[in-house]
Amino acid sequence: MFKQPSFADLVVNPPRNDGARRNFVMGGPDGPNLHHHGPEPYAVTGLRGRLSVKTVRKGRGVWVTQERRHHVDENYAVVLNDGQTYGFELAADEPVETFCAFFRPGFVADAARSRAVNDTILLDDPLKDRDTGVEFAERVHPIAAEVRRSLAPLYALTVAGEIEPLAWDDAFADLALAMLATRDPLRSGLAPETVRASTRVEITRRLGRALDYMHDNIDGALDLASIAAEAALSPHHFHRLFRQALKRTPHSYLNELRLRRAARLLARTDLPVTEVCLSVGFSSLGSFSTLFRRAFGVPPSAWRAKTQDSRSVDPGVR
Repeated sequence: MFKQPSFADLVVNPPRNDGARRNFVMGGPDGPNLHHHGPEPYAVTGLRGRLSVKTVRKGRGVWVTQERRHHVDENYAVVLNDGQTYGFELAADEPVETFCAFFRPGFVADAARSRAVNDTILLDDPLKDRDTGVEFAERVHPIAAEVRRSLAPLYALTVAGEIEPLAWDDAFADLALAMLATRDPLRSGLAPETVRASTRVEITRRLGRALDYMHDNIDGALDLASIAAEAALSPHHFHRLFRQALKRTPHSYLNELRLRRAARLLARTDLPVTEVCLSVGFSSLGSFSTLFRRAFGVPPSAWRAKTQDSRSVDPGVR
């Protein structure tokens, strides 16, 4: 007997040709092809989507655009703009669950308007400049606290199969506002009045390229010159701008990436500690163990024992 689809069926993992005018989510606990745990990576190419935020609740995924590879794990997200062509890959060394929110055309732009335009103007002309687009920097971002809080109820609605449209609208509206409020943390670190806005935009774009390069190559022997070259900057200029924008050195940022990935692998897989150490880019087990203890308060073996029962990872690095 034919079953009439509920609203939840139309907004959670809908058919590709459905939901053209709706917000929807892909992934979650019942997402198609998004739980991958096998000997080979899982890859899809040639996708073309709308404005969306890509997150991973377990494991690690890679969203690939024409120019960059965006590595996303439980601590990071990437926003892809409307019309962007992309593909994605899921790691084969651990279970993966992705969770991605897709916004209907104009939804986030309208949210941006509601924040930027005077209330009097909005009262007099609710539709003024409604079609003005909004673009986000397409790079890996740490998930801001506001965005994480807004994703939680959206995920809960997904798990519950909520059929009330207003509940979904509220959750998507809160997520859009959170994304807008935290959309450019790199540029905010480069905000002295002596720097022109156009210069800050260009610096942010170049630093974004460097960050994606670091995320894509954390297991390699990176040096300042190679990362700076990716950003089309001299090494010293890059180092100064990086410290100004991120309040840490490139090396400390890279170590944090490596330690977070190591913590996740220890909690989610049965890989030997030495193999985890090497796979995330450390060459010395002794220095890895020292840095890990300093960051998480316990050595790698104790962290594994602490986290594998619950399979939950505290993403914080001290």
